Amino acid sequence: MISGDPRLREQLRDLPTSYLLDLLVDQSGFDQYALRSVLQERGLEVEEIDRLVRQRRNSRWPRGHALWRAARTFTLGCTALVAIFNLVTFYRLLHGNSPVKGLMLVLSFLSLAFGFFLGYKLTTHLYQGGRHQLDCGFPLPIGSVDLQTGRETVRPKPQLILCMAVNATVGLALVLFPLLFIYHVLD
Repeated sequence: MISGDPRLREQLRDLPTSYLLDLLVDQSGFDQYALRSVLQERGLEVEEIDRLVRQRRNSRWPRGHALWRAARTFTLGCTALVAIFNLVTFYRLLHGNSPVKGLMLVLSFLSLAFGFFLGYKLTTHLYQGGRHQLDCGFPLPIGSVDLQTGRETVRPKPQLILCMAVNATVGLALVLFPLLFIYHVLD
């Protein structure tokens, strides 16, 4: 049985398991018994919870939100480089006289559709964007949820569209790069 406020119980049940383990490690103001009870409801044994808390406390790895921040920065940097390569190579493809030009153009346009789909999936990806924040959209978040209050925020419409366009560009760059790299090597 979970002690304390029923609203706290519902709030804790909605939070990701990794965040609940972080709360146990940080010794925050949350009821430790309530946190452990919610984790037990999810099928974790007492010994397993203790082991996971000990591992997190003794780990040299940064927390998940710090890794996601580094992944966002790395992804944006790589996307910029890959997008420049893709544009230069696609320009050479359009103005070249390669025997595979027609095939490569058809495959490139088919890849565009899959790239936009991948960009859409990136826009709906959920991850821990901050210590107490869950973000939606990778690498640029389009919205977030405060894990302490449960309050959802969505970016203003112009920023939302810009973030979605950047996320779509990441998807396009990922899909077109292998195809254009093959053309670059063959040319």
